[in-house]
Formats: sequence, structure tokens, C-alpha cells
Amino acid sequence: MFERYSRQIATGKISLKEQNAFAKEKIAIIGLGAIGSPLAVLLLRLGAKNIIIIDRDFVELSNLQRQSYVEEDIGNPKAEALKKHLLEIDSSAKIIAVVADIDKETIKILKNQDLVLDGTDNMETRFFVNDFCMKNRIPWIYAAAIGTTVTTMNIVPGKTACFECVFEKELTPGILDTCETAGILNSTNTHLAAYVAVEAIKILLGKKISECLYYHDSWTHKTTAAEVKKRKNCNACNGKYLHLQEKKTESVALCGSNSYHIKPAKIVNIDLEALAGKLKKTLVVETKGSIIHITLENTKISLFADGRAIIKNAKSPQQAKAAYARIIGI
Repeated sequence: MFERYSRQIATGKISLKEQNAFAKEKIAIIGLGAIGSPLAVLLLRLGAKNIIIIDRDFVELSNLQRQSYVEEDIGNPKAEALKKHLLEIDSSAKIIAVVADIDKETIKILKNQDLVLDGTDNMETRFFVNDFCMKNRIPWIYAAAIGTTVTTMNIVPGKTACFECVFEKELTPGILDTCETAGILNSTNTHLAAYVAVEAIKILLGKKISECLYYHDSWTHKTTAAEVKKRKNCNACNGKYLHLQEKKTESVALCGSNSYHIKPAKIVNIDLEALAGKLKKTLVVETKGSIIHITLENTKISLFADGRAIIKNAKSPQQAKAAYARIIGI
């Protein structure tokens, strides 16, 4: 134990006793893309031995620019591919790979965890996770990266403000940028993963943590730490876990090969013209009346203004929802 972690113990920030304690903590990472995959690697190298990694998607060529995968992983589920790489780093670790979407059933796997980390790419899941973690008194860390900017915040039930305190309402789909509309510089998500890894080990070892909403631009190196406070009328902080009761975005199989109909949980009104303009920076987009047709690698997406979509060439409902999330952030 000491030899493997001798260099970080030498910093004086983590004692050998704390290193042994950290190895016993249970950590879950939801989403294994640009944030979640390097974060898992960092935590493992820090000494985490019990990690659940959860993702609904599979590895694509465009992921290799910023995610912890290699060419031979293309086409494989991200959770399974990442588990293989993690065990190559530390064969003594207990890694549980879950290939699934987070819903009312799968989220139960988080109940006995000591910390939950956000590697997701959408707000709907974050509100859902926030309610679950607040209800079960589990600390979690919100993390988001887009373009050259990152945002993150530590959330400790009963101590800090929660996600809903800051983001009071969900935004209309298509308003927030995604990696498909704004891109991402790989040093951006790497910076975020490193920051979150440090905060994670501080939370688990009971050390002083940041209680701010942290913002950093990896291009300009501008950093802002905004003070956040609990909202008196926050539903989650007052024990009203409304997002656990709401319907989530649905994916229904259609007649035909590998085709799915995506129906958002709420009625929305997407500005298709504005969204198409953003997507054309990186994707092939065709407007046909009140529908935009998007080519996302091998997947074809037909998006309607009310948020519905037809996804073709997806191998599963989970992959269909993952493709949908990359376009409009749900």
C-alpha cells in the first residue's frame, strides 16, 4: 500500500491512515464520457478500491479525443471498456460496471454509496440524482464541461446548498450547448476531472471542502468561485423530492431495424432553426419543414419542435437516449 501511494503521502495532505480509509470508501460515477472516464482513472490511481461505473452509451471514434478509451474499444459499452482499463491499472480494485440508463430502478444501486460523482451530460438526470442523494443523505459532486469552460459544485446534504438551490428550474431542451453544438477542448474536461478528484477525496476523508460554484475557463485561465446559499423554498432541501416522482424521457422501439421514438418527459418548444445553426458546426444537418434531420456518426436523428425524435441505427433504447442527449442535452 505505502509504495504505490508514497508520492501522494509525501505531500502531507493524505496520511497513510487516511489512505487506507479512502480505499474502503464506495464511489459511484454516473456517465463515463469526457468527465467520468478520466475521473475514474484518477480516483483509482488515488487509491479508490470500490467503484461503480455507470453509462448507457458505447465508445465512438469521436470519443477518443478526450475520453479514456482506445481504438479497440470502439463499439463496446463504455462501462465494460473502462472496467477493463481500470483493472489493468489496479487488479486489486473492485469495479462494478453497469451498462444502463439511470431511472427509478437503476438509481437504487447508489443507495449504499459514500459518494456519487456526476459525469452525465444532461440536466434531467442531474435533478433526478440530486433528489435521490438529498433523500438518502449521500454527498455528490455536480460537474459540467463544454467548449473551454467547466462548472462544478460540491453538494453535501444538510451542509451545503443543493443542485436545485442553484438551478431552480430545468431549461428548455436545445437552449444549453452540448459537445455537438459547442465542442470541447480535451484539456477542459481533464482540468475538471482533476478538480473533482481532489474534492472527492476531501469529502470522503472529512477535510474542508469548497462550498462554492466553481467556474474555470481553460483557454483564458480565468477562474471564478461564486458563493452559493441554500434557498429557503428549495424543494429538495425541504424534503420534497419532486423529480423522483416525475416521468423521465422515454425511448420506445419502433417497427423496423434499430429504430426508436424518443418522447421527452415534458412538452417543450425547441427553436429548430437556432439549434440547426449550432449543430451545423460539426454535423450534417438537413431541414425539412418542421423537422431537422441530423447525422451523428452512424446514427440518424429526426427531431421535431416539441422535443420528439426518431432515432435510427441505435442498438438499444439506452443508446438512442444517449444520441438524443448529445443533441439537446436531455
